[in-house]
Amino acid sequence: MLALLIILFFVFLVLGMPIAFTMGVSAAVVFFTSGIDPMVMAQRTFTATNSFALMAIPLFMLAGNLMERVGITEEIVDFCDKCVGHIRGGLAQTTCLTGILMAAMCGSNNASASAIGSMLIPGLRKEGYDDGFSCSLIAAAGNLGPIIPPSIIMIIYASAVNMPINRLFMAGVLPGILMGIGFMVYCNVHAKKLGMVKKPRATAKVVWQSFKKAFFALMTPVIILVGIMGGIFTATESGAIAVLYSAIYGLVRRRLNLKQLVESLYTAAISTMGPMVVICFAAAFSYLLTYNDFGEVCVAFILSISRNPYIVMLLIILLITILGMFVEVTAALIMMIPMFTNLIAQLSFDPLYFAIIVIITFCIGAITPPVGITLYVSCGVAKLPLKKAIKPIWPFVFIMLGVTLLIVFIPDVGILLPNLLGL
Repeated sequence: MLALLIILFFVFLVLGMPIAFTMGVSAAVVFFTSGIDPMVMAQRTFTATNSFALMAIPLFMLAGNLMERVGITEEIVDFCDKCVGHIRGGLAQTTCLTGILMAAMCGSNNASASAIGSMLIPGLRKEGYDDGFSCSLIAAAGNLGPIIPPSIIMIIYASAVNMPINRLFMAGVLPGILMGIGFMVYCNVHAKKLGMVKKPRATAKVVWQSFKKAFFALMTPVIILVGIMGGIFTATESGAIAVLYSAIYGLVRRRLNLKQLVESLYTAAISTMGPMVVICFAAAFSYLLTYNDFGEVCVAFILSISRNPYIVMLLIILLITILGMFVEVTAALIMMIPMFTNLIAQLSFDPLYFAIIVIITFCIGAITPPVGITLYVSCGVAKLPLKKAIKPIWPFVFIMLGVTLLIVFIPDVGILLPNLLGL
């Protein structure tokens, strides 16, 4: 039964079937041919989405859309440019800093990449960056979205393994900032290689004026993070707060009307359908993997190679990286949870340490060809064929892998902040 499930999965994947239906059809065939009551599949698909925590997905989708419409993204970009635009690489540095700040407001890498890309790709072209680098930079900056809280991927993982979401959220802050800094260093080196000159540093007065203009926009991540850390509201409720704040901001600034609000609701609903369908069918697929002891088989294979925790983590990173090259992040995460649960139990890993490494590695898959969804999004915004961004994306991938390995060997990089905050 397990062999049939896996064979069907890869056959449908190779044929180009969307990943949600690849898992759904594979699971349906096995349910109907194995003697398991097909009603179990219906129950699993319903139960997977019958979760208060997953309400955060449409809320953050809506918040991200509203932020773009009401000008929050534009004001943040302007402020970031005044802060770091004088560093060699200028607008590329601005893109990296914008990615860090947008990540603290929007839990989706694709939404962040779309918002940042639509604003900055024309400017990057004008400054002399080739399209491949520009799209790769936008994808990498947007990919900080699921790592720096709030994060939709973290919410899905935490709800699946019953982990405190606040603690997992805070574990992503330091790694995400380190990745953003790594991107900025690379942009500096790349700009120097292209012979780009530095722009004049903005005066303190100009920076202050830009800050005042962007103050209420910058309050969005502050309200979300302080509220979550202080226990004022849950991760799901933070999505509602972000929506409310963005809507009020737009109304006060007269940048939001009823038509735009309806359009934002429609766009958020359509954007939510994708991940929710994936979660539905991935739950049924994951049930069959668990039913057939997939987790035990994988764990036994890994432990037959080594029981050294560091080597095991490196093998997990390798496995997830390869899987992420072909399978959408949400689907791959839910598929692999049975194996992760068994590994944590057998090797006594700190669940938080394990979770943050796994989530970051899955996020790397979102920008890794040939199925790097976030890379597709940034190329779509730039109207650029994906093949032109394949080579330029690898330095960003290696920076993310470098931070991941840093957490493997220095766990405090991932778990220090939650421990300091007593979460």
